[in-house]
Amino acid sequence: MISVVSLLCFTSLFIDVFALNRPVIHEFSMTKTCEGCLVNVYAVLSDIGVDNGDINIAKNTIQVRTNVPVETLIKALEKTGKMVQYIGVKEEKSTTR
Repeated sequence: MISVVSLLCFTSLFIDVFALNRPVIHEFSMTKTCEGCLVNVYAVLSDIGVDNGDINIAKNTIQVRTNVPVETLIKALEKTGKMVQYIGVKEEKSTTR
Protein backbone atom coordinates (compact mmCIF):
# COMPACT_ATOMS: atom_id res chain seq x y z
CA MET A 1 0.00 0.00 0.00
CA ILE A 2 1.32 3.45 -0.88
CA SER A 3 1.42 5.89 1.99
CA VAL A 4 0.09 9.43 1.67
CA VAL A 5 3.60 10.81 2.27
CA SER A 6 5.04 8.66 -0.53
CA LEU A 7 2.27 9.74 -2.87
CA LEU A 8 2.81 13.41 -2.02
CA CYS A 9 6.58 13.10 -2.53
CA PHE A 10 6.09 11.40 -5.90
CA THR A 11 3.51 13.99 -6.96
CA SER A 12 5.84 16.82 -5.96
CA LEU A 13 8.74 15.26 -7.89
CA PHE A 14 6.50 14.69 -10.91
CA ILE A 15 5.35 18.31 -10.92
CA ASP A 16 8.88 19.66 -10.45
CA VAL A 17 10.64 17.46 -12.98
CA PHE A 18 8.08 16.48 -15.59
CA ALA A 19 5.10 18.79 -15.58
CA LEU A 20 7.02 22.05 -15.36
CA ASN A 21 10.06 20.69 -17.24
CA ARG A 22 12.38 22.62 -14.93
CA PRO A 23 16.08 21.84 -15.12
CA VAL A 24 17.38 19.60 -12.35
CA ILE A 25 20.86 18.51 -11.34
CA HIS A 26 21.66 14.97 -12.47
CA GLU A 27 24.70 13.19 -11.06
CA PHE A 28 26.63 10.37 -12.72
CA SER A 29 29.69 8.36 -11.84
CA MET A 30 32.15 7.64 -14.63
CA THR A 31 35.05 5.20 -14.49
CA LYS A 32 38.58 6.54 -14.60
CA THR A 33 37.69 10.14 -15.32
CA CYS A 34 40.92 11.98 -16.09
CA GLU A 35 41.78 15.41 -17.40
CA GLY A 36 41.95 14.03 -20.92
CA CYS A 37 38.36 12.84 -20.56
CA LEU A 38 37.14 16.35 -19.75
CA VAL A 39 37.26 17.46 -23.36
CA ASN A 40 35.32 14.38 -24.50
CA VAL A 41 32.69 14.75 -21.78
CA TYR A 42 32.12 18.43 -22.50
CA ALA A 43 31.97 17.70 -26.25
CA VAL A 44 29.30 14.98 -26.00
CA LEU A 45 27.25 17.07 -23.58
CA SER A 46 27.52 20.07 -25.89
CA ASP A 47 26.27 17.92 -28.78
CA ILE A 48 22.95 17.42 -26.94
CA GLY A 49 22.63 21.05 -25.85
CA VAL A 50 24.07 20.78 -22.33
CA ASP A 51 26.62 23.51 -21.78
CA ASN A 52 27.12 23.26 -18.03
CA GLY A 53 28.83 20.30 -16.49
CA ASP A 54 30.72 19.99 -13.24
CA ILE A 55 33.27 17.19 -13.34
CA ASN A 56 34.97 16.06 -10.13
CA ILE A 57 38.04 14.09 -11.18
CA ALA A 58 38.88 12.99 -7.62
CA LYS A 59 35.41 11.46 -7.09
CA ASN A 60 34.87 10.41 -10.73
CA THR A 61 31.52 12.19 -10.81
CA ILE A 62 29.75 14.45 -13.27
CA GLN A 63 26.88 16.79 -12.41
CA VAL A 64 24.79 18.58 -15.02
CA ARG A 65 21.87 20.97 -14.58
CA THR A 66 19.46 20.38 -17.44
CA ASN A 67 16.01 19.27 -18.50
CA VAL A 68 17.45 16.80 -21.05
CA PRO A 69 16.11 13.28 -20.30
CA VAL A 70 18.40 11.01 -18.29
CA GLU A 71 18.43 8.36 -21.04
CA THR A 72 19.77 10.95 -23.51
CA LEU A 73 22.44 12.05 -21.03
CA ILE A 74 23.56 8.45 -20.43
CA LYS A 75 23.76 7.65 -24.15
CA ALA A 76 25.81 10.80 -24.75
CA LEU A 77 28.21 10.10 -21.87
CA GLU A 78 28.65 6.49 -23.01
CA LYS A 79 30.00 7.84 -26.32
CA THR A 80 33.17 8.72 -24.39
CA GLY A 81 33.90 5.00 -24.09
CA LYS A 82 33.75 5.13 -20.29
CA MET A 83 31.41 3.19 -18.00
CA VAL A 84 28.64 5.51 -16.81
CA GLN A 85 26.28 5.01 -13.88
CA TYR A 86 23.36 7.27 -13.00
CA ILE A 87 23.46 8.27 -9.33
CA GLY A 88 20.30 10.38 -9.25
CA VAL A 89 18.83 13.84 -8.98
CA LYS A 90 20.58 16.17 -6.57
CA GLU A 91 18.76 18.72 -4.47
CA GLU A 92 19.63 22.27 -5.37
CA LYS A 93 20.89 24.28 -2.45
CA SER A 94 18.58 27.14 -1.67
CA THR A 95 20.16 30.58 -1.88
CA THR A 96 17.39 32.26 0.10
CA ARG A 97 17.15 32.35 3.87
